[in-house]
Amino acid sequence: MSVETIADFYRETEFGRVLHHRGHDEGLEEGLEKGLKTGLGRFACALEAAIRDRFGDHIESPEIAERLAHCPVPVAAIHAIAHATSFQDLVNFGATSTFTLAT
Repeated sequence: MSVETIADFYRETEFGRVLHHRGHDEGLEEGLEKGLKTGLGRFACALEAAIRDRFGDHIESPEIAERLAHCPVPVAAIHAIAHATSFQDLVNFGATSTFTLAT
């Protein structure tokens, strides 16, 4: 018997269905975590580019972009960069304010 034949046999059993669902759920969770990490990384890179375009090169830019990327309301991070009057405003963002959009 081949491995495929055995796998096909067990797939039709309760044991096989439990293993299949468990593997599916674990794979889904791992994929979501990896996707979130990748998405946050890309968002942080975009934010860092926006910070550098607006305020020039600062050694703290990557750290600030990473912090802003984790903002619960992503548009608030973009809003913070667009409406900051100085680079120091971004340094202070989150430390002295909440991550919300002013209306």
